[in-house]
Amino acid sequence: MHKCIQSFSVKDETGSISAVHGASCAGVKNALRNRDVVTVEGLFEWAPGQTGTLKVQSILAKVAPSAQ
Repeated sequence: MHKCIQSFSVKDETGSISAVHGASCAGVKNALRNRDVVTVEGLFEWAPGQTGTLKVQSILAKVAPSAQ
């Protein structure tokens, strides 16, 4: 099974952070799209001199913009 990587921003009332998620390429129909609302579980990764990234372990919920 091949992995596809999605990069996106997670935003809330406190600001935004870059996020990455590795998913099965076979699940591309479930890929995240602009303005999707997601609930994620992940780890924040940071090293001195670099910006931080949220490494998403799983997407717990996804709501398409048209469903809001």
